[in-house]
Amino acid sequence: MRRRTLSLTLAVPVVGVASLLAGACSSGSTGSGATAGPPATGAPATAPAGGGGATGTSAPSGGGSRAGGPLARYADVESATYAKDENWVCRAGKAGDLCTTESLDTTTIKADGSTQVEKVQRDANPSYDCFYVYPTVNFGGDERAPADTKMAADPSQEIAVTRNQAVRFSQHCRVFAPLYRQVTFAGFGAPNAAELFETAYGDVREAFRYYMRHWNEGRPFVLMGHSQGSGMLVDLMKKELDGPANAEVRAHLVSAILGGGRTEVAAGKDVGGSFTDIPACRSATQTGCVIGFNTVVKGGDKDDRTRWGSAERADTRRLCTNPADLAAAPGAVADVVPIVGNQGDFAPGVTITTPWVTAPGFVQLACVSDGSVTVLEASAKGAPGDVRNPERFLTESKGWGLHVTEMGLVQGSLIAVVQAQVAAMR
Repeated sequence: MRRRTLSLTLAVPVVGVASLLAGACSSGSTGSGATAGPPATGAPATAPAGGGGATGTSAPSGGGSRAGGPLARYADVESATYAKDENWVCRAGKAGDLCTTESLDTTTIKADGSTQVEKVQRDANPSYDCFYVYPTVNFGGDERAPADTKMAADPSQEIAVTRNQAVRFSQHCRVFAPLYRQVTFAGFGAPNAAELFETAYGDVREAFRYYMRHWNEGRPFVLMGHSQGSGMLVDLMKKELDGPANAEVRAHLVSAILGGGRTEVAAGKDVGGSFTDIPACRSATQTGCVIGFNTVVKGGDKDDRTRWGSAERADTRRLCTNPADLAAAPGAVADVVPIVGNQGDFAPGVTITTPWVTAPGFVQLACVSDGSVTVLEASAKGAPGDVRNPERFLTESKGWGLHVTEMGLVQGSLIAVVQAQVAAMR
């Protein structure tokens, strides 16, 4: 078993846990045989307790095109819904775009508790795109309907989780994040859950196809999703990228980042299970592949390991690709995690004033398999004299493992991996 040390970066916006959680038990997908809703072993009944656009289409800015126009299969695609800027949480080029206006400034917390602030700038001309599908954001309160039909970006829901999971990638890529009529927490057990997931998936596919028609222009792209968002992307990939008929589209895929989902491979293999022609990523120079993980604390709740790591079938295993292993090359950067709640408690006497924080060398990760259960296991390195607070980074929520924070926990490594993959495509 191989372990690599990570550093961590956390986003500081103060939002409710439900927003960050965003889809904790919604990793099901639609129309492809995957179960819609919580993991088969049973998801927790409640979310964990914790703290807290303009209409019209404008042209995206930045970057060039490898081919100069849309692929022929998308040449006639149109959408009245996704032609409107208001139906994108992030869309490169739209006025006031969340993913190009949020600060990326970062505070580094060293093992001795000292800090250093870095002013992080975005690339002037990003060479690739990131298509992001957010997880479930509708929990409790008035959100009792089985589906979110509003198609509106709520600051505490769609906007908050997109900020936490996707904005950091905008340092190097143009981010496209559509709104969609997702299944709510209350909808997973609804009698018409399959129909609800089909509606949600239909929106995601329509948005992706519209993006490919109007904005991709032959550029490399990354697919990114978490939980319900990962499930939506699994189905999208099956229909739009996997298999011989989709080789032309797949040639533009840098990688797919599918966190907190049910992506599977045949036992002992890197393909099979969810896909036939899209393998697991096993190096930072491999492209057209999948990064997937479900994260728990080493030595944590055994039921959570089973819930998030159990395979759907006897001949498959849950995909686990360790972003820290993939990023273990020259130029690997610190990992980035969104902060929910106060800006203190990271180390004695340290209060963060930037929207991101990194803790180099603090956490280590390893993919661990035990029979049919496969998880990404996280633990604090525990080096002598390290004063940083492990509870600020690695506290599980009962029933959820580290599902709530896992995308941030590996975010910096993911960005480094994608940068290496894009370079390998040139």
